[in-house]
Amino acid sequence: MIHIDKIIGNINSDSHLKDKYQDMLRRDHVERIEITRLESERSRIRKVSDKGTDLGLIMIPGSHINDGDVLLLTEEKGHLIFLRTKLD
Repeated sequence: MIHIDKIIGNINSDSHLKDKYQDMLRRDHVERIEITRLESERSRIRKVSDKGTDLGLIMIPGSHINDGDVLLLTEEKGHLIFLRTKLD
């Protein structure tokens, strides 16, 4: 399991991350996780990405995670994991 305790940025508000996201998406190096609105309010979340990566999110209580947040960006493995929220 990969432990994540901070958000790198958001592809909707950071043009550099958006460019990186689009480049990695073309090379099929993007993984996604989806969380519900209820899950986004929790400080600990365990999810599996759409490509099978097991993630443990441990966020600071009171912090907010949003659609498009980049949770992991690795150059050596060449993949990016970002968040999609489901509004239900």
